[in-house]
Amino acid sequence: MSEVSHPRRVPNQWLESMERSKAQIATGQTVPLLPVLDRLRESAERLEAEMDVSPDEVRPSSSQ
Repeated sequence: MSEVSHPRRVPNQWLESMERSKAQIATGQTVPLLPVLDRLRESAERLEAEMDVSPDEVRPSSSQ
């Protein structure tokens, strides 16, 4: 017998954001890429600092 998975409810804010994004794409609106890349870089740096790892280090996982 196969199991039926029940999808989790998506937060309304996510759905509203997706609708806004679709409308913006449809009208050709764009966002500047550099601020997005800056936020990604900052997030990566914050995670590296929390894990005490440099970008060039490879840290073995606990399963090895």
